[in-house]
Amino acid sequence: MRITDLVEMLKPKRDHISFCVEGARGSFKTTHLYGMYDEVVNAGYETIFAYDVEDIDVCDCLFLDDFGTKFYKRDSSTKQNKEFMKLLQEIRTNISVIVASTPDLSLMDKDFRNFFIDAHILRKGVISVSGIIIEVNPPSMDLFNDLKKIEHERRENRFKSVLYSLRAPKKNIIYI
Repeated sequence: MRITDLVEMLKPKRDHISFCVEGARGSFKTTHLYGMYDEVVNAGYETIFAYDVEDIDVCDCLFLDDFGTKFYKRDSSTKQNKEFMKLLQEIRTNISVIVASTPDLSLMDKDFRNFFIDAHILRKGVISVSGIIIEVNPPSMDLFNDLKKIEHERRENRFKSVLYSLRAPKKNIIYI
């Protein structure tokens, strides 16, 4: 089965599927998401590749890269997480296919884990979603490089934001 087959099957019914590809760093999670994204875009579906919540909108297929870090289980009571969980309950009739990635599902808040079907990379180009085999072609090099650039810029900005927020403000010291 192809990712476009899922969109074609679910979109007319206004139904949905959401699954999360999990795996260790370097296991090609993001590359598989890029490949699926490339396929869905080339098929002409409205598609979003989101790195953060503000990237999300109504579409046919939504990709949420590394969302285990954004909805970390110890942050479950934050206003953003609560609101996003409510939104996920409404998303079912607005987005046919949601594909996320995370290093480990246990990093995510329980409500988010329950929303996604666990998916595993069996080998390069093959993902298993509850026994459904999804074949994935590699993305084009141009798309891969463009999305990687965006990913690295976003990670750097988030890193700096957290780093700067952790730094203690310098006190004004007056020497006499």
